[in-house]
Amino acid sequence: MSLAARLDRMPPWAEWCALGLVLAAIWLGSSIPPAEFPDLGIFSYDKLLHLLEYLGLGSALWLVGRRRWLPRIQARTGSALSALLLGVVLPGALWALTDEVHQLFVGRDCSLWDWLADVAGLLLAVALVRAVERRDARP
Repeated sequence: MSLAARLDRMPPWAEWCALGLVLAAIWLGSSIPPAEFPDLGIFSYDKLLHLLEYLGLGSALWLVGRRRWLPRIQARTGSALSALLLGVVLPGALWALTDEVHQLFVGRDCSLWDWLADVAGLLLAVALVRAVERRDARP
């Protein structure tokens, strides 16, 4: 059974809960004051955490959007990749931007490197979704 067929059995409220939990986890993690959060430099496991958080967000956005806005975007653009970029990466990147600005209010840095790690996580989610969709499309 394909992943899409298995996910079609998931109730819509569960999809929205998954998205809400990921967004809340990111927001709460960004609310940790700098005194309790060590400075890890530009390239550290902190970037891996950003990548993983936004891999989760990209997956959750796809989960909710696959039956809602992604088919409409694909119908307008004619491309599944465009739909994923516009319907998953763009809103996720905007959320990441607001997340970085939010960190300024708790005394942490607003970092371009963190934002780039976030976008990399979203792009990784899109790559994984495309790989699974291609695998499921094979006879």
